[in-house]
Amino acid sequence: MSKLAFVTGGSRGIGRGVVYSLARSGYRVAFSYNSSSRESEYIVKELSQLGVEVVAVKMSIESRHSVRHAIAKIVSELGKIDILVNNAGIAQEKPFNTITDDDWDIMQAINLRGPFSMVQELMPHMVKQKWGRIINISSIGGQWGGFNQVHYAAAKAALINFTQSIAKIYSQNGVTSNAIAPGLIATDMS
Repeated sequence: MSKLAFVTGGSRGIGRGVVYSLARSGYRVAFSYNSSSRESEYIVKELSQLGVEVVAVKMSIESRHSVRHAIAKIVSELGKIDILVNNAGIAQEKPFNTITDDDWDIMQAINLRGPFSMVQELMPHMVKQKWGRIINISSIGGQWGGFNQVHYAAAKAALINFTQSIAKIYSQNGVTSNAIAPGLIATDMS
């Protein structure tokens, strides 16, 4: 049986491209969406017609309860998750002096705490099977800083460091952790 990859935020943009790429490469694919139910249904229908085992699950990555519920649904329908692609995220362009505490908190909750929760929930299984792959989608903004997205850049920089820390801790258990830091990509978000 082929490995199962779970892509958070897989109904649009970069995540959607990752879902299709994994499916074309022979993986079974699960993906989450937050508000794009119509797009998700289309992806599931199209990939199922091509013989791909696929499931979409509604999830709010900033909620640990929602993360646990999504993982349980995926595991019950397709089995253990071998590969995690932490892609779900938000962006917000605002000058630094107009960023509110709420803006900061939601940016960190979705772009940093969400991936943390996902990894923490899936790691015990990956360690037990002595194999797992974690790919965190960061941003070039996390390397260079952000002019009108200071809170976004800070979350993505922390995600890069989180990725490195997880690699140091769990590589000895056969679990790799890598970050990809794309620049501007022509998607809905940008």
